[in-house]
Amino acid sequence: MANATHSRGISVHRRARTLPPVAPLGPTVGPEDGDILAELPTKLGGVLWRSLRSVRLWAGAIPAERVGLFNEGAYEARLAELLSVEGPERLVADLSGLATVLAGSAWVQPAVIAGHCAGVAAWARTESLRHITLCALRAAAECCPWDPALALHAGMEARDQVLYPEAESWLQRAVVLGRQAGHWEIYTRAHLAMATMWLRRGALPTARRHLDRAEHRAGRAGLREFQGRALHDRFVLEFSAGGEALHLAQRALACYPAGSPRLIALAFDLSVYWMDRGNFEGALATSRVLLPRVQPEHRPNLYGVIARSAGACGVTSEYRRAVRALGDLPGAPGTASAWLCAAHGAVNLGLWEEARTHAQRGLECALARREQKVRFEAEGFLEMIEQKSRPAPPPELEEPAADAFTAELLATIEALPVFSGA
Repeated sequence: MANATHSRGISVHRRARTLPPVAPLGPTVGPEDGDILAELPTKLGGVLWRSLRSVRLWAGAIPAERVGLFNEGAYEARLAELLSVEGPERLVADLSGLATVLAGSAWVQPAVIAGHCAGVAAWARTESLRHITLCALRAAAECCPWDPALALHAGMEARDQVLYPEAESWLQRAVVLGRQAGHWEIYTRAHLAMATMWLRRGALPTARRHLDRAEHRAGRAGLREFQGRALHDRFVLEFSAGGEALHLAQRALACYPAGSPRLIALAFDLSVYWMDRGNFEGALATSRVLLPRVQPEHRPNLYGVIARSAGACGVTSEYRRAVRALGDLPGAPGTASAWLCAAHGAVNLGLWEEARTHAQRGLECALARREQKVRFEAEGFLEMIEQKSRPAPPPELEEPAADAFTAELLATIEALPVFSGA
């Protein structure tokens, strides 16, 4: 029995140190990463596509094979090509740095190439070129397969683009690499990212396991803010499952430092919490404080809370403004549930056709983003609308010190600066 136990222990130990393979990217039409050309159909886009292809080919070769991997003169030709394109100076500099893999030198440093890939990704993100962002982050992680931070960034971007198998494999690599290196911040962040992914997919037990691991490790490593993030996400998970969760939000607030941007996210989630429990006045008041302090890409869910709460409170004008603003925003995480909230607000105002339109839009977004939990809620809501019956009001729960906690949190939010682009 002792030998069997010892063998199992060795097996588990070794398995924990084995890096999972990155999931295949799936079937593509046209050249690999050809969406770069569709996203940026210019001469610059062509050079960028060839640059990232060269880097990934170089990164996939063993170091002994990298010298002589490309044709003689390829480096000089790429530099000449870069001189003929128009583009931001910083981007062209990063592409010039990527071109060094073509030179056939044994002294090219993978970390330097990965840094240039990260620079390309940063530029692409500012231009809302999402496929280029992901391709550049993939290339960076492939250049330095031992770097947990690069695996984390690639995984988070794949997650946000709803490429869940790829995201899971990158994030699992970040967990293993972070544990091997004792890089507990990356390890914790990877578990938090996976928890977010599984929560969006409706797999609450799996999300809960990742959050437990994140909180445990962050607490042991003294990473108070990341411990707060784990408690914060657990708060969201538990109240999404219908449980009492305010104590988790209180613990998260105690972990967050003053001025942390996570305070805004906590206040938003508290507004959702109050809305789900029928305290629409509290949800609306919280959302009003938050709106000028939230960046546009983070506003879909907030507009959904405002639309539902304003509808429940009978404030038609505020409901209308929120729905218009939601319609003007591009699809992003949270859009599906926001439209479902708007549908609830329309029902409360007796606007049945609008409610059907909003719920259908929420269902379409949930299907596109593979958000199963929101999908089931939207389908149920549409069935309810067909019967022209109002959904049962959420229970308004009495919780100790709730008002004092809300006042404390909102006081910290009001001390934060207003978003300059509001």
